[in-house]
Amino acid sequence: MHQCTREVQEVFLYALYAVTRTNMDRVANTFQKVQSFDNAQDTLLFHARNPPVAPLTALNIICLQTMLLMILDSDTRGPDNLVLKNGAPKHTLLLAAGKLGHDLAKNCGQLHSQRASVPDPDADANIVRRCWISLVILSRWYAISLKN
Repeated sequence: MHQCTREVQEVFLYALYAVTRTNMDRVANTFQKVQSFDNAQDTLLFHARNPPVAPLTALNIICLQTMLLMILDSDTRGPDNLVLKNGAPKHTLLLAAGKLGHDLAKNCGQLHSQRASVPDPDADANIVRRCWISLVILSRWYAISLKN
């Protein structure tokens, strides 16, 4: 298995475990490359800023899904999250997810489509569409939360 793929798997698991409030001591033996949630966020943001030369759609979809989980998790980290004292700030995750999500949605023809373009609900294009819509909703909620 490619090293990058294994890292992204572990980052996804950290995000999933964080959102579901899993006892990390129970699953510690799952991780080999990623040692903490902060390390998972750093790894994910690194991959978002430095995408692979060849577009790996499946890997990028997993990265986007992981960012969505981390965005949801950032709400539970309190006000310190806004100033980088408790994980990556939500706006940083939203920006990185926005770029990746836009690129994926554009490549899969989902930016301006009114309906799912492929009948298979598990096709990459439909997964990207669901992620893109989720990201747009999370972004709007975040924008509304900043207004007084």
